[in-house]
Amino acid sequence: MNKDNFPVMLNAANLAHEETSLETLIQSSLSERLNIPRNNIIIPKNKEKYHDALNPTRTNPLLQEVFDIMRRLNETALHDFTLGCDQDGNNSFANCIDNVARDIADIFENKNITYLELGPEPAKTRRIISKLQNLHCTISDYISVDINPSSEVVMRNELSDLLSYDHIHCITKPFDKLTTRDIRIGTQPTLATMLGFQEGNEHPDSANYFLSKILQHEDFLLSEMQIFTGENHSILEKFYLDPRMRRFSRLALERIYPDAQSRYRFEIIPVTLENGQVIRCCVSCEDIFYPNNLEKYVFVANYCLKYTLAQFRNFRINDDLFKIICEHSTGDNTVSFQLSRRTNRTL
Repeated sequence: MNKDNFPVMLNAANLAHEETSLETLIQSSLSERLNIPRNNIIIPKNKEKYHDALNPTRTNPLLQEVFDIMRRLNETALHDFTLGCDQDGNNSFANCIDNVARDIADIFENKNITYLELGPEPAKTRRIISKLQNLHCTISDYISVDINPSSEVVMRNELSDLLSYDHIHCITKPFDKLTTRDIRIGTQPTLATMLGFQEGNEHPDSANYFLSKILQHEDFLLSEMQIFTGENHSILEKFYLDPRMRRFSRLALERIYPDAQSRYRFEIIPVTLENGQVIRCCVSCEDIFYPNNLEKYVFVANYCLKYTLAQFRNFRINDDLFKIICEHSTGDNTVSFQLSRRTNRTL
C-alpha cells in the first residue's frame, strides 16, 4: 500500500458509510472515546466483510475462515457445560438452548413448520432442530439466509442426516434484500432465528421493521442477545479478547487493507439513539499504523449492541409488532434467548 494515498483511501472508505445511522452513532462515540477525528474511524458495511463484491455467490479462503471461526466459537460454547452458569452451576449456555427448544416444541408439537435461519449457526442449529424433532415437531423445510456463500456447504453437511437435501434451501443475499417470497414455503408457520447476537449489529428500529416485514401473523422469532448487566464487563471482555475474535478482526481488515500494519483494540462504548436512550456497544477494532505517518486511524472490524434485558424486551414489543412468549437467560445473565410471536399489527 502506498503511504501517500493511505489516509486518502481511509477517508474515502469512511465517508461512503456516513449515511448509515448506527454506524454514524458508533463512529461518533468511538471518536470521543479515543480522542481522534471521526473521519479517521473506518466502519465498513457487513457486506464488505462477508462476501466478494465482484462475485458475491463465490467463496474464498478468507470468507471460509471467517465462517469457521464463528463455528468453532459456538462448538466450544456448547461443549463447555460451565459456560454461563451461576455460582451454583445452574443454567449453562447449552441448557438455555435446550430449554427454549422445549418451549418451541410445546407450541409446534405435531405440526409442520418452516425453519428460517437468518445468519447460519451450524452447531446451535443442529442442536435445536435435533431437539425439536425428538419432541415431535416436524421441520418441513429449512432455509438459511447469509451473505457469506461459505455457509451453504457447511449447513447442508451439518443437517444432511436430519433433513432431506431437497428440503434444505440456502439463499445468498443480504438481509435488506430479502422478501417474503424468498422465505415462504406453503402455508405452514415459520420459526425464524437470529442467533449469534446478530440483532446487535442492527439499529433497533431497522431490525424490528425488517423482521416485521418478512414475518407474518403467527410466525415466531427466536433471537439470541448478549446482555449488558453493568457488572459483566469482564465476561464481555474475555469473549472479545479470545484469540479467535482477534483473528476475525484481522481478517476483516485484510479483506479491505491487506498490507496494513495493525494492533487489536477492544472497547465498550455508549451509543445514544435518536430518542436519547443509551445502549452499550462492544467494538473490536484494529489500530492502523504506517511508517512515517503520525496520524492515527482505527478500523472497526465488528460492533454489536449489548442491550440490558429490559431494553431487549422493550425493543421487541415496540410498536406492538411482536409479543414475547418466553425467554431463557444463562445463570450469569450474560446471554438471553427470547422467543416472540408476530402480531397482526402492520406498519
